[in-house]
Amino acid sequence: NKTSTLFNYLKHKSTIYTLLSDMVVLGGALFFNFNAIRCYGFFCLDIVMMILFFVIYMKEVNEIEDYLSMLVTFCFFLLIMYIFYFDMVMDIGKYIGITFEEENSLKADINIFYPYYDIGIFLVFSFLGNLHITRLLLKIKSSEKTGFFEVKSVIYRMMMVPASLFIAVYLRMIFKLNINVAPIISFIVLKNILEYWKFKALLRLKVKVE
Repeated sequence: NKTSTLFNYLKHKSTIYTLLSDMVVLGGALFFNFNAIRCYGFFCLDIVMMILFFVIYMKEVNEIEDYLSMLVTFCFFLLIMYIFYFDMVMDIGKYIGITFEEENSLKADINIFYPYYDIGIFLVFSFLGNLHITRLLLKIKSSEKTGFFEVKSVIYRMMMVPASLFIAVYLRMIFKLNINVAPIISFIVLKNILEYWKFKALLRLKVKVE
């Protein structure tokens, strides 16, 4: 039943890692005044981590034949992420209050992640969560369904970047949330809805989730 599925989802290792990574970002926004753009940088690096494991999975199941193709595929997805983050996030973000002055000063500077230790903790949780999912998938026989699951997971996660910003506009209007908090809550909610979908999809694929 749904209650049992939800309880098992909350015990799932990948869910725990996801929630821990979310707490790093949300805690930073609430208690350390993280900038919204900085937080989306965290989320985009999480997506890059997911893409990396997607490419590794495709190589392991021989959908990608050599390391050159693996590199080209990874770079292709990175290019799309660049467009999503540096262009779409900035363009949509200005409509929820992120000014162009703020955008230009933070846009292409790695100092956006200073003091770095928090992004390190975040990436550890992201790595562990994606590693766990990939290991579970590799334990079962590869099929069109498993490949389709991986492709959909990556595409849905990438689309969450602009989608969460649109939703943040309404969150700010309805609940009068802080400019930095609204888009973060929006992304985290969408992210966990996607994670729950992934969990149920894994069950349908007969994966023994842990």
